[in-house]
Amino acid sequence: MKKWMIISLFLLGMLAFSSISFAWFTYVQRKSLVSFVSHEMRVDLTLGDQAFQTTMVLKGLTYVSLENEVFHRDYSDGFNDVGLRRIITINVPLSSPSLKVNIHVEEQYPLIYLFIDEGLNHDQSTWVQDYHHTLHLLYEQGDTHEAFREKVNEHNQSILNHIKTVELKPGQTYYIQWMIWIDIDAFEPQIIDPMITYMIPIRFMTISGKGAFEDE
Repeated sequence: MKKWMIISLFLLGMLAFSSISFAWFTYVQRKSLVSFVSHEMRVDLTLGDQAFQTTMVLKGLTYVSLENEVFHRDYSDGFNDVGLRRIITINVPLSSPSLKVNIHVEEQYPLIYLFIDEGLNHDQSTWVQDYHHTLHLLYEQGDTHEAFREKVNEHNQSILNHIKTVELKPGQTYYIQWMIWIDIDAFEPQIIDPMITYMIPIRFMTISGKGAFEDE
């Protein structure tokens, strides 16, 4: 008998605007002439088929048991078919200079996030589809529930840390898969509330492609 249950829930996200733009001026001096050249740095952000807004509602979260479905199984058996899947798309318009993007997603217990870096590859048919395998590779025999969740968080953070080092050029689009589940093992007793709402703060920052983000 399956330990996960599919229930339609609401996920409320506190998200950034659909596009972020910054302007700066470059000082140029040629002989006796001094001029300023204006640039606009812009990135368009989407989540699935929606442009990012201040507040978004996502439906379709699923309760799963990490201990029953990931710890003790090396195959999916349906796990890959459940959960909320969204694609974070970062597009740099041709009118923008190159830039870097820093994405910060706040952990929200008992939700489980899994980020998968697909880079500049737009062919979704070649993207990772076995999310169970990705999680199972992080598990080591003897891991506690808390230790495993920490490993998943470290995996996600390593991806976000890498993305903020990538210089995105005009016309390029970067893709990140974002899977979300509800960890039923986190509930004692395992009581499911179909009316529950989770709020996920997300922060985006951009800088010039030649710059670097300071450590937070």
